[in-house]
Amino acid sequence: MDKVVIIDDEIQVLNAVKRLLRKLPYDFEFYSEPEIALEKIISTGADVVVVDYRMPGMDGLEFLAKLNEAKVECIKIVMSGEADIHIVAKAINENGIYKFINKPWDPKELIDAIYESVDQNQRNIVGKHLEEIGKNEVLGEESSARKWLSDKE
Repeated sequence: MDKVVIIDDEIQVLNAVKRLLRKLPYDFEFYSEPEIALEKIISTGADVVVVDYRMPGMDGLEFLAKLNEAKVECIKIVMSGEADIHIVAKAINENGIYKFINKPWDPKELIDAIYESVDQNQRNIVGKHLEEIGKNEVLGEESSARKWLSDKE
């Protein structure tokens, strides 16, 4: 089952998101402490990560940078009540986010973003798998290209 992790230091926001997303067909994990969420995601992975921008101790962009350093592959969404274009640009350019959602969020927008992000993650997985199949077909020991070359020798 696809795992979606939500991180926000405001418990009221986490509870509201839980209520909103409870019927979606995904495995959700909710964290109010980014450090704990980071450890868990690095050790067990995640398909989609939704993180608040403004949190004490570690902001959302720092959180995503640490995920990137740990080579965690997932779809990233940032939520923020600060729609500063510099924050958005930094989130996209330095952390590879898929979506930026303004707070207060629109319920339909958040639900749609989760569905779209899970779909994008699945497309990424299929794309990597197909890329690997292609490499093996071209470069593998039993590839038709190697057979053709050996016939020419």
